[in-house]
Amino acid sequence: MESKIRRGPFQKQLLAICGLLFATVSWGAAFILVKITIESVDLYWFLFLRFFAAFILLFLISPKRFFQADRATIRAAFILSLYLIAVYVTQTIGLLYTTASNSALITCLYMVFIPIGSALFLKTKTNIFSAIGIALAFVGLFLLTQYSIGGANIGDALTAICAIASVFHIILTGKYAVRHRPGALVLFQFLFMSIYSLILSFLLLMLVVKNPFSLIWDTFPNDLIQTGPVPANIANVVVLDAARSVWARYPIDGKGLNPLQQNYWMVIHPQIL
Repeated sequence: MESKIRRGPFQKQLLAICGLLFATVSWGAAFILVKITIESVDLYWFLFLRFFAAFILLFLISPKRFFQADRATIRAAFILSLYLIAVYVTQTIGLLYTTASNSALITCLYMVFIPIGSALFLKTKTNIFSAIGIALAFVGLFLLTQYSIGGANIGDALTAICAIASVFHIILTGKYAVRHRPGALVLFQFLFMSIYSLILSFLLLMLVVKNPFSLIWDTFPNDLIQTGPVPANIANVVVLDAARSVWARYPIDGKGLNPLQQNYWMVIHPQIL
């Protein structure tokens, strides 16, 4: 008969500690990698790729978690994902304006806020040692980041919001994890995070990077705007400033005045969608 290897309590505890240590090292290194990445990649597109890759990987490892999840689990994962998207958006945007070390230190405030949040929302009691630890943590973070009273910037403020959102996410995770399968909760959170990030990426692309309300001569002024008298043999002309003889040619054949509409794929696909 084959003998089964049974792990004792000490082995399980050691395995858990090693797993937490590996997660801590990976989490700390991620701040530096994310800081470097978002300087050259769109923020929300990066978040979409990050969470969609995680979703695909977990789905391939255990597809039954996806198909066996009930509505209550999906609803719980949806609620958790709202706090999780707040965590990652505020933290990642904050990294654009602060250093990776400051971001990591301020994010760690969630450990300080958890006893406070648990006392407020779960009615748990906080002993004197926890209170002393909370006070020392605030003092330590203040000294480590070398702040004056007004020295924090917008990146630090966004990261502080990230820490607060993390508290709500952790408290709710502790509440839902005992009622639902943790694997399914994580899997659907990654799926919802992918959807949120993709939507935000396209909204940013349309409203900021390529404004759908801008006119073509505002986008390409050097190519389209002309000065002086309008030649007699030129049609489709609009006068922008008659006093200074500024005029521009506009596109014909129904392509529209918006630069996005110069691409025939952009003209066809929105109506189909």
